[in-house]
Amino acid sequence: MNELKRYKLCNDLTQKEIANKLGLTESKVSRLMKVDTTLKDVLTYSEYQTIIERLNDKSFYDCIELAVNSAYGKYIPSIFCERYAQYIDSEIAKYFTNEDNIENDEYYIEEWVNFIDGEPININGTEYHIIHNEDLWLIPINIEIPEDFYI
Repeated sequence: MNELKRYKLCNDLTQKEIANKLGLTESKVSRLMKVDTTLKDVLTYSEYQTIIERLNDKSFYDCIELAVNSAYGKYIPSIFCERYAQYIDSEIAKYFTNEDNIENDEYYIEEWVNFIDGEPININGTEYHIIHNEDLWLIPINIEIPEDFYI
């Protein structure tokens, strides 16, 4: 299995995502993934080095996690609390998943903003900021957030 196939499997990415990361066309990535041996055998040294460097480069978007898609609308807090219940206080999860609160509590959104602006959430030993930028993202606290992320 060559380096691109292994990278695709380990990171659960599509060929298009790999092509974007590498700055190559999808067809080039497709051809390279069909190679049965190491890419060193079919690429020049500099091409190989460039690909390996780019695969190992952790960009901002490689480090963040989409927690809840914006399509859930007013149910984003509820979906988040259901998915990440084991990492947050059970009373908080209960409040944000209660249908009466979602529909009728005039302070629901204000409480949600207070929650996500509060302390980082610890998931398996990594501390994350919760950022609600249309979608809801988990961003490791040691990662600098680019200005264009909020646009």
